[in-house]
Amino acid sequence: MNKKLTFLILIFFLAAALAGCASEKKNTSKNKPVPNSAKSVENALKLVVQPCWDPEESYEMFKPMADFLTEETGQEIKLVIPDTEEDFNAIMDSENVLALQGSFSAYVQNSKNITKSNPLVLAVSENGEVEEQATFLVKADSDMQSLEDLKGKTFLFGAKDNSPKFFATYVTLKKEGINVEDFKSYDFGGECSDNSMAVFLGEYDAGVACKDYVEGKEGQGTFNFKTDLKPIFDTIPVPSTMLTASDKLDADLVEKITEAMTQLAPESESSEEVLGSTEWSGFQKVTGNELAEIGDLVEEYSVPIK
Repeated sequence: MNKKLTFLILIFFLAAALAGCASEKKNTSKNKPVPNSAKSVENALKLVVQPCWDPEESYEMFKPMADFLTEETGQEIKLVIPDTEEDFNAIMDSENVLALQGSFSAYVQNSKNITKSNPLVLAVSENGEVEEQATFLVKADSDMQSLEDLKGKTFLFGAKDNSPKFFATYVTLKKEGINVEDFKSYDFGGECSDNSMAVFLGEYDAGVACKDYVEGKEGQGTFNFKTDLKPIFDTIPVPSTMLTASDKLDADLVEKITEAMTQLAPESESSEEVLGSTEWSGFQKVTGNELAEIGDLVEEYSVPIK
């Protein structure tokens, strides 16, 4: 009996000791300091991307840029990928942010007199250009050959704030003497792949996709632009995607961001590392005239601004 009692007592004290260790461990983890990076997210500056790509693709493309700016400026940069143009505009109207947006989108934002977007740098294409265009597409077996043939047909624009797929498209049509009222009907689409597929499937007689998409790997890998779809005309060129900053952001921080982005010059080691998943070769500083050029065309061709 004594041996049994002694054994039970040992078991009791061993269990108590283990419980104490567990409690101490639990309290230690509970009071463990939160890493600085986690704390700083609350005060992070948002880098908001205008919807133009699939959200997962956008994250892969631009997360390295957010990380690069965080490292170069010392300011935590949080990447935000809105699902829709409405979500994007809501953020732009209510918060002080960085944004990757089209030149027409920036012009529209500034016309609202809510939160201004100041252009900092322009994206440079893989061909070394700082302008972008859209291409008018019809089915390959269509008898349509020119913009004049689009009259009386159904037509698909891009999103309403998209630079090449709405603004440049609208201006080009007006320059060629075609009004939207000349279409049987028209609608607003989205991504280049979706617009192209809608025309291919016959949902619309014609539509537009970015010229870079039509001529690039993504478009060429999906469609044969001789037997599936037929390009019939290119829009006017307009300033390319730009990084903008809300006008109420700290001036010193904006200067740091601009300096960091100019390190991403075309063919530089930094640009290849940061922009390797994008369709751009780098960035360059804006001239300061980009939005004025957009404004002149808006006035001349009565481009609607929502």
